[in-house]
Amino acid sequence: MNIRDFDKPLIGILTLSATLVLAATAFAEPPKAGSSSNVHQRAVSSGSKNTTARTTPQPGKVITPQGEVRLTQADALKTIANRPEVKEWKLAVTNAAKKGRAVTAHIEIDRKEGEAYVVHVFEVVPDDAATSHTATFNWYYVNERSGSIRKEF
Repeated sequence: MNIRDFDKPLIGILTLSATLVLAATAFAEPPKAGSSSNVHQRAVSSGSKNTTARTTPQPGKVITPQGEVRLTQADALKTIANRPEVKEWKLAVTNAAKKGRAVTAHIEIDRKEGEAYVVHVFEVVPDDAATSHTATFNWYYVNERSGSIRKEF
């Protein structure tokens, strides 16, 4: 027997072994910090197109075990904070604070309703040394699947 008699079967076995190791590590990848979902490799449907699955989600998104792409709370907050009207409002609050008003701007996830993160954009206005109240700029509903935004008013 010659070593060349084993070349083809050995290469096939090594290739198969390498493929199995790569597949196993793709499914054993630990979730990202702050993410509650495991990331799996499978077909992902995005709108009307099917795309090739990724083993890691896009920034600001998670992939559920079912292969669905979803926005995170942090991404919903960033999306609202970057809206032109919210930037303008935040600048006005910051300018008022610079002129001596003790107001502070806040953009927070208030709750989740169905598939939407409810984002509260408001300022805290002091009444006196001991009390304050909130003044709501707007409420935004950010759909975690589609990324669509609905304003309350």
